[in-house]
Amino acid sequence: MKILLIFIFSSLSLLSQYNDTTNKPISWILKNISKLEKVEEKKIMKFNIDSAKAIITENNKNGFGFQFGVAFDVKLNLKNSGSWDTLNSGDFLWRLRVKSDSAVSMNFTFNEFHLSEGCKFYIYDYNKKNFIGPFTDSNNLKSNKFATDVISGNEIVLELFIPSKTLKDIQLEIDRIVHGIFDSSRTLRFDKNQTDKLLTFAECYQNINCPDGDSWCREKRSVCRILNLDKFFSGFLINSFSSSGTYPSYLPYILTSTSTLDINLARIIHKLFA
Repeated sequence: MKILLIFIFSSLSLLSQYNDTTNKPISWILKNISKLEKVEEKKIMKFNIDSAKAIITENNKNGFGFQFGVAFDVKLNLKNSGSWDTLNSGDFLWRLRVKSDSAVSMNFTFNEFHLSEGCKFYIYDYNKKNFIGPFTDSNNLKSNKFATDVISGNEIVLELFIPSKTLKDIQLEIDRIVHGIFDSSRTLRFDKNQTDKLLTFAECYQNINCPDGDSWCREKRSVCRILNLDKFFSGFLINSFSSSGTYPSYLPYILTSTSTLDINLARIIHKLFA
């Protein structure tokens, strides 16, 4: 029997990672900086993709999460990796390219993450089609840990803009990188006809987005997808009473299985969908 667990976040900023189209990465605008192809590149070690696919497919039959990739331990930080540019303003720009051949996506976890006021941190694909960010000091957590959402591509760029006066106060170190083997954006559609599906669903299951779920259109908006390193889980938001007894209190409680929370909460990114 699975045990359900309710937990709460101290900051709503962790509940979503956004693509702010009005605030694109600074390097996309600046001209007097190093070309992207000159930025230092780190490559993920090669592994047997076919073997990994077979293992993941078998693991997913157990129903404990929806694994889509393979995680690798690394130690990449501002001192041992990346390339620096000093801007005309005296501010700094740090960038790092991470490449993993044949990856359909990547995502990252940080065992050190602390940004000072004025910093802007982005993640984007080499072709500059998609980006996540900016992350700022408002995304700092007491644990000094962090995790990103999945971004498509086999070569990803991490970019950090640092005001000159705050350089000494920055902490940024990547400890894990996930090589996406399966396209999570497709497999989560639950299409029985797709060739790379990972899960087999019982015929008795009812899709809430089909006519059978018409009477649950409001409730389904509480469902969230939980990214835990190289796996997806599910949960749902619930309302709560405040200490004064009023209803609701609008605190971000999420109900999910304990199997979801096998690592630090700071490494889990929640993305609402409906």
